[in-house]
Amino acid sequence: VSDALNAFRQEFEASLPPTVQLTTWDDESDLLRGRIDLLLRNAKLGLILVMLVLALFLDLSLAFWVALGIPISFMGAFILGTSFGVSINMISLFALIVTLGIVVDDAIVVGEATWTRIKDGQDPQSAAIDAAKEMSVPVTFAVLTTIAAFAPLLFVPGSTGKLFFIIPAMVISVLLFSLIEGFFILPAHLGHRPEGGRIRRRFRWLFGFIKRPADKVRNRVSGGLEKVIHGPYKRFLLKVLHYRYLTVGVAIASFLMCMGLIKGGFVPFRFLPAIESDNVVVVAELPYGTPVEQTEEVLRTLETSLNQTIEEMGAREGIEGIFSRIGSGPEFGGPGIQAMGEKGGHLLALDVGLVDSGLRSFSATELSDTWKLNTPEMPGLEFLAFRTSIGGPGGGSEAVDVLLKHPDTRVLEAASKDLSERLKLYEDLTDVDNGFASGKPQLDFTLSEQGRDLGLTSQSVAIQMRDQFYGAEALREQVGRNEVKVMVRLPKAERSSERDLGLTRVVTPMGGYVALEEVASFERNTAPNSIGRRDGFRVVNVKAGLAPGVVSSAGALSQLRETDLVELRSKYPGLQTEFVGEQQEQNESLGSLRKTGMLAMLAIYVLLAIPFRSYSQPILIMSAIPFGFVGAVIGHLVMGFELSFISVMGIIALSGVVVNDSLVLVDAANRARKKGAGPWEAIVFAGTRRFRPILLTSLTTFFGLLPMIFETSVQARFLIPMALSLGYGVLFATVIALLFVPALYLILEDCLDWVQGSTPKQAPTESV
Repeated sequence: VSDALNAFRQEFEASLPPTVQLTTWDDESDLLRGRIDLLLRNAKLGLILVMLVLALFLDLSLAFWVALGIPISFMGAFILGTSFGVSINMISLFALIVTLGIVVDDAIVVGEATWTRIKDGQDPQSAAIDAAKEMSVPVTFAVLTTIAAFAPLLFVPGSTGKLFFIIPAMVISVLLFSLIEGFFILPAHLGHRPEGGRIRRRFRWLFGFIKRPADKVRNRVSGGLEKVIHGPYKRFLLKVLHYRYLTVGVAIASFLMCMGLIKGGFVPFRFLPAIESDNVVVVAELPYGTPVEQTEEVLRTLETSLNQTIEEMGAREGIEGIFSRIGSGPEFGGPGIQAMGEKGGHLLALDVGLVDSGLRSFSATELSDTWKLNTPEMPGLEFLAFRTSIGGPGGGSEAVDVLLKHPDTRVLEAASKDLSERLKLYEDLTDVDNGFASGKPQLDFTLSEQGRDLGLTSQSVAIQMRDQFYGAEALREQVGRNEVKVMVRLPKAERSSERDLGLTRVVTPMGGYVALEEVASFERNTAPNSIGRRDGFRVVNVKAGLAPGVVSSAGALSQLRETDLVELRSKYPGLQTEFVGEQQEQNESLGSLRKTGMLAMLAIYVLLAIPFRSYSQPILIMSAIPFGFVGAVIGHLVMGFELSFISVMGIIALSGVVVNDSLVLVDAANRARKKGAGPWEAIVFAGTRRFRPILLTSLTTFFGLLPMIFETSVQARFLIPMALSLGYGVLFATVIALLFVPALYLILEDCLDWVQGSTPKQAPTESV
């Protein structure tokens, strides 16, 4: 659509006089192209990193077949995605990046088991079949637990839920197809490795040229890894198992420390991260009825301070255009798409379009803050705000939005002004709007006792006044295809001045006439430009945004809730207050995630209990989930990001990924126990045997997300928190799976021995 429109614009502009120009304003296709290119670039880098990790630890051909599962699973996701109503967009492409490393986890486990058997001398076909059989239960339930972890994101309410529904829909689709690929397509490839073939013979020199150096590097890395597994790791694991209660204590302490980082504000929480758009918008509101000349004077003042700011910052090259309007507020989506709201000559908006963030040396926030400092005080303004995130994700809603309810308008007006004055004292807040504009001037009439004695009512007098000054419909006729209304009202000479109101004659119920000034008194007043109601009460919203440099409104909201709103309700009896806007959506979304997250944990427990046939071992495996949270918090702290709702979604999704490593480890220990090994021998065997696949699955997940984690584009900051939660959480969970879970495994054995009254099992005297 954009390409067609720009082509038409160039053709049409050629036919216009030189004084008329056509300019494209706010072309969203540029933003879409930029975001898709950004995500595709990150996807390519992630795919390359995943393949490099696989090639370093596995046979080159095995790494190729494992990596081939990524596009196969993605194609399956596109097939299923249409049934979810998912299109190719920023969120769906990000969902594919999220799955880059996760989708190969089951293929890695099956492929690594196949490769181990081939190394032990088994033929490829039987090795592939046996490996698929052996890993069918743990891999299937690992995928199902991951799906269960992403499932709560399908049920988030509100606009946020509609936006992020796409991520679990795509991830679940990819995971379902990865099962098919891992158990049927991959074993067929690994089990069918012909030495001959026309193409292979013809390009044998090329295969050898690539394979020989690759095998040399892999053998060195693989040999080094084997030494680490059976040397430092095994020795350290034995120490951890010996001091298992201390190990668990250290892990719990790290979890509590991360909770303290959040509670102490070192890692602040914000519902949605504030994302700069490529626009700076100034919105100003003067008293209703202000002459348009005065509004134009305010606009000229803002334009002067803007030009001063541009010269100071040397920002001329970064400005794409300036669009100003008088008569309405900001327009979302550019000129021609009017924002819902009031209109009038007392409103103005100034929209400064900026070039892409990568092509300018300053941020939209820097321009906005400097512009605000350079703008002089303008008396008479009811509201003035500088904004940089209108219409973007995470923008459009204020950090603080308090709804006040009261049946008396005067009390409501006084309370809103009182609250707005209190909010102006908060250093964390700016652009306070009391929501109660001065309104339109009007005349209120009150019937006298004499008028009521004549049988008049306020309603009957108001109807007669409307009919005489606005007009009463006398006739409606059809003229051709049009319907014509005939209105009757007083002559213009009798309705042109305020004095005419008092001289207007009204009809009494008895049929007589009386001048309005004889039966009513008039009083000057104002009427609100808009009237809000909820539950039968008049309501008004008092709003404020975050001051520059402030990342979270938590402190201001806490103080408001505990002091100011309590004092306000006691000062104005009958006043009701509640947080709405972003806070309301935050409570609904987090409340929904809390409920569905608990259901997901129950589903994961049930899914784990089925293959393990145990009530205690699923708890052992799920104990790693809270420590994935530790990694997510550390990742946000290291990268300088605040926690957000998107981070929480990543942490919930992380729970399924974290469980997978512990599941594979405990499954290996159980297999060793069935063959007669003791608890110590079994868990040490499981740690050394599953070290490689656990490390591989974690590294592929992390490196698949790595380009997104270190992405510097402003537009990507909206999605980075989820990548941080998953990437760093998986890394930390690897340590938990390889050290903390084995310690818990033996503690569980200690508990079972204590319940049964037997002596706890000690470490074997000989080397395990």
